[in-house]
Amino acid sequence: MPYRFYILLLIIFLPIALFANNYSDTTVKRAGSMYKPGDFQQLNFVADIENGIHSIRADSTEAGLHMLVAGIRKVISVAKTDRIMNYWQLEFYNLAMQIDEGKLSPSEKQIGLEFCSKIFKDTTGAYENLIMKDMKAAPNTLFTRRIKVWVYATTDSKNASSFINNLLKEQPNLLSANLLKAEWLFDRQKYRECIIYCDKSLDIFRSYAYAYNLRAECEANLNQPDKELADEDEAIRLFPTYVDAWYNKGSFFLDSGMYKDAITCYKVSGRLSPRYYYSFYNLARCYKGLKINDSALYCINIHNRLHTNDADGYNLKGSIYYAEDDYPQAIEWYTQAIKLRPDDASMYEDRGDAWFYDKKIDTALLDFEKSASLDKKRSYPNERIGDCYYEKALYDKSIFYHQKALQIDPTYKYAWVSINYCYTKMEKFDLAINACKKALAIDSSYDSALGNLGWDYYCVGRFDDCIAYSYKALKYDESATYAMFNIPLAVLRKGDYEKSKELYQHFLDLCKEKKYEMTGGAIVDLRDLIKKNIMVEQATYIIKSIFNENP
Repeated sequence: MPYRFYILLLIIFLPIALFANNYSDTTVKRAGSMYKPGDFQQLNFVADIENGIHSIRADSTEAGLHMLVAGIRKVISVAKTDRIMNYWQLEFYNLAMQIDEGKLSPSEKQIGLEFCSKIFKDTTGAYENLIMKDMKAAPNTLFTRRIKVWVYATTDSKNASSFINNLLKEQPNLLSANLLKAEWLFDRQKYRECIIYCDKSLDIFRSYAYAYNLRAECEANLNQPDKELADEDEAIRLFPTYVDAWYNKGSFFLDSGMYKDAITCYKVSGRLSPRYYYSFYNLARCYKGLKINDSALYCINIHNRLHTNDADGYNLKGSIYYAEDDYPQAIEWYTQAIKLRPDDASMYEDRGDAWFYDKKIDTALLDFEKSASLDKKRSYPNERIGDCYYEKALYDKSIFYHQKALQIDPTYKYAWVSINYCYTKMEKFDLAINACKKALAIDSSYDSALGNLGWDYYCVGRFDDCIAYSYKALKYDESATYAMFNIPLAVLRKGDYEKSKELYQHFLDLCKEKKYEMTGGAIVDLRDLIKKNIMVEQATYIIKSIFNENP
């Protein structure tokens, strides 16, 4: 959207920020508003602004500009909205005031009125024409140079940088020039340099909430969380209904996994401006993180009503149902997201996962293959293609795709564990053990690799190693029941029947106390001993007396 429309919309809606001071139901405590919504109608802010814009568009530029400036002045005097203006708004207002005050030369005034007229008219190439033609004969004054900077910065001209720097040399304490330099640097991801000009802007205008918020965004990108949070708090203190600051503060907490604090902030930004960016989307993410899926669905439904063409919203709704193991509903919403964004590889992965866990392996395979074809640099879809072939007991083919995932990302530890599963199924235990060691070389604390390594050592009769690696797996995941019951099984095979019974009972009691999910693998392993005629009496007793099951 061209900047002229951006400015137009924000100027019109500046007063709305104050209405939000009266929202309720938030845990954040602060001073109440000193003004009431009715104040705006009394002062006729909106009428002044709207009538001014209408007059400018109708070619009564000078009269319209006078009304527009009067309206903005009233808003600023009551709401202090100059504290949250960006460069484009602030500088336009400053230039418009100079025109309205009647202190410019006739030629400066003429170019200024032409400048304002073109902002509020949808004229193709207006800015370029202003620079190339209208300003050729304009006097070389500070006022006209500021207009040139505004125009060049708006069109992202290659000349903009030198114009900005020249203006700063001439007017080092000009707030708008320092602010523009800060924004220019931020857009080019030069965050440390941007902070320097945010600091200079704050030296000039200590109550400038916008500069605090911009500096906080730089600090977020520089991974300076304490400074980031302090600056967002200061921005909110200076302007309690500052939507951007509330939203950014929510994102800080969301990224930190502090979902309850994030919810408080996103609720505020959502009330201040319901359509503002992704407030309700991120509220849904927070509730999903807290496993409060009813609230997550409520918020994502609001987001999807407000943003009907947002693929991310439908995808998140699918993920909420996925977390509830409602795979048909998840697939329905993932499909809606894919219709809106058919070239997004990650969305095919999400739907593929839902098909996979809904036991539709062949359909899942199609989605994972589509994802891999869309983005050949993604390791995950190749890994999942391998998982599909594993489920189809095509282990060699499964290994091929897991290895393909590793070619894309040699640090992809999950693929090595998947290869381990295949070799274990094929009873190629030396290769299975080697695959786990490869995973552990990438991440020595990877619990699945440790636990699987313990099982493979059990399968080759290395019972002490099985016990050692199973305990290591529990160190990193105390709920790893697959590793847990390998310990008493290995102890039993070593011949210590009494210790084995004690450990089986201990781990069974622990699972009940902690409500750990048990898959029945422990009983299957004991039955396998009976089937192979190994320690039949002992295994039968444990199944009957400890697990209360039939052998």
